[in-house]
Amino acid sequence: MKNKVKILIKKLIQSGIDMNAFIKASGLSIQQEIVKVISNGYKSRKLITLKKKPFRY
Repeated sequence: MKNKVKILIKKLIQSGIDMNAFIKASGLSIQQEIVKVISNGYKSRKLITLKKKPFRY
């Protein structure tokens, strides 16, 4: 699952999508997977520039 999320995030960033809007639109389980991938060291400028604390689980 993590590899799929990494590939998905890479493709989304390459297409220039607004990650804030994408994460808000995606479901809770997808958000949690994205947070896991980001917290495991896979970081991107667009992902880090999410507002102060978008995730509180």
